[in-house]
Amino acid sequence: MSASGLIIIGEVFLVLVGIGGFLFYYLNNLNNELRSSNDKLREKLKDEKRRAKGLRVKIQDQNKTIVELEKKIENIDGRSDSSQQALTELESEYQSVQQQLEELENSNQNLQQQLSNLEKELESSHKKAQQLESELNRSDDENYEELYYDLKNSIAYNMSGGDQVLDVLRDRLRENGNLAESEKLAELKERYNSLGEMVGIVSEVELFVDIDEEEEENELEKIEEAESISSDVNDTLKAAKALEESSGKMLESKEQEVAKLTSELVEALAMNKKLSGDLEITNNQLLAFVAKARTFQAQKEQIKMHKATQNQMHRNFVNLNADYKQLTRKHKTLEARNEMLAAQLRNSSEDNETINKLEVLRSQLEDTEKVMDRLIIEKEMLEQQFLTVSEESLVHSESTKALERLTSEHQLLEQQFLEVLNELDADHTPSE
Repeated sequence: MSASGLIIIGEVFLVLVGIGGFLFYYLNNLNNELRSSNDKLREKLKDEKRRAKGLRVKIQDQNKTIVELEKKIENIDGRSDSSQQALTELESEYQSVQQQLEELENSNQNLQQQLSNLEKELESSHKKAQQLESELNRSDDENYEELYYDLKNSIAYNMSGGDQVLDVLRDRLRENGNLAESEKLAELKERYNSLGEMVGIVSEVELFVDIDEEEEENELEKIEEAESISSDVNDTLKAAKALEESSGKMLESKEQEVAKLTSELVEALAMNKKLSGDLEITNNQLLAFVAKARTFQAQKEQIKMHKATQNQMHRNFVNLNADYKQLTRKHKTLEARNEMLAAQLRNSSEDNETINKLEVLRSQLEDTEKVMDRLIIEKEMLEQQFLTVSEESLVHSESTKALERLTSEHQLLEQQFLEVLNELDADHTPSE
């Protein structure tokens, strides 16, 4: 074997040793970096697990709160139904009172009509009574005048029974207010007394007096009948006025009751409108809260996907670490074989066989370099995934902030909801 061949073999061996040392150093650094990144990933996974556990607890609390809010909304719906039923009852009562009021107005109109008819009848009866009284007075005056002249003639001619007839006539004339005629009869009686002798016409005078008394009784009966009709009409008018007063009082009480029911109906309508508005606001807030909870649930699912990705990355890292350990063992094996070949090279004289073995070692070294290149590429991919996980961790922190904001909004919503419930309880307590 020549010296130049030994020099070439020595140079190749030194190059191989240098390359092997460089590969060992590079793989060692890569192993350390992978271990440190693995530790960091484990710490981040632990933090993510703790945060996920806290988020799970918060989500459970949010779900419980949503269930409680739904129950409270159902209670509010029940109260709204009861208030709607009370409102319907008030409306029916208002309609019945309105119907009674219309009936009272109709009866009042009928009473007014009857009262006007009674007043007309009373006025006509008064006119008839006045007409009868005037006719009676006129007939009395005519009869008294005729009787007076007949009596004068009778006394003048016969002088019989004039004292009693004159007394009767004087009483009637005094009752009817004819004082002048009564004085004339008094003078006639004095003349009659002065004459001192009465003859002849007593029977005729008595017959005339009987006829006059019978007519007067008939006229008195007519007057009494008219007075009884007038008293009946007055009693009817008094009863109609009393009925009108009682119906007026009843109408006023019904109007007051209608006004009270109207005010209660207006208050109930306002309360129903307020309850509807509060219920609509609460429903809108609850829908917004449910939408936020769904968004948070989607973020939770996204976090689960990130965790699954991190777990896959961890498994990939474990596999790469195993590959790295296997390559390290192969590298050590190659170094041992290289040393053994170097020893054989020193002891052997077969240069061609040594060169072939060196070629095999070179090809194995190239394969090792390819594997190292693949490991470098996978390391870069792991670094890229680590950056992605870091960004997702930032997203998770933003999700945590959004969860805190959502929790504060939920607390505010629950406080407003409790205030609405307290107002509803305060509004329903007096009616109950």
